[in-house]
Amino acid sequence: MSSSRPYSETEVKQLIAESEATIVRLELQIQEERDNLARLRASIAGVGKLSAELLAEIFLCAVQDSLGNQPRRTSVRHRLTLSQVCSRWRGVSHTTPRLWTGACVENTLRKTPTRGYLTNLKTLVDRSSPFPVPVHLQCRSAKVEIGPIMDLLCAVAPRYAGSD
Repeated sequence: MSSSRPYSETEVKQLIAESEATIVRLELQIQEERDNLARLRASIAGVGKLSAELLAEIFLCAVQDSLGNQPRRTSVRHRLTLSQVCSRWRGVSHTTPRLWTGACVENTLRKTPTRGYLTNLKTLVDRSSPFPVPVHLQCRSAKVEIGPIMDLLCAVAPRYAGSD
């Protein structure tokens, strides 16, 4: 900002706005470069070289019981943790139905399920297709409206025919 004459207040405000815009642009570029660097590092990491099929098998092993023969009936949270590591793991976990069949939905309903609850239950049921998911619901009040849950579960009832 070297000049022989003083800047007007309007000119100074304009220069400030331009400098702030430049900083924002540069911060975005820096973040893009950090993202590129992370992708490059991931591509040479050992786990980044695994095929999707092998990664899916590792995920299944991670949720098996101590005997190693059946998926543990654990909360959906364990599966979600795997799906939130990175976009690749998310893609693999979302397309591995057997991973989601061991997720057990066990809830004691004290109030009518929210739209968010129904959305999450539908997501779990969709990801587990074509396999059934263990669902154990207990209502603690006659005022609990379970119609939407029953509609969702009845739509996939054929999956449960013949399952234990």
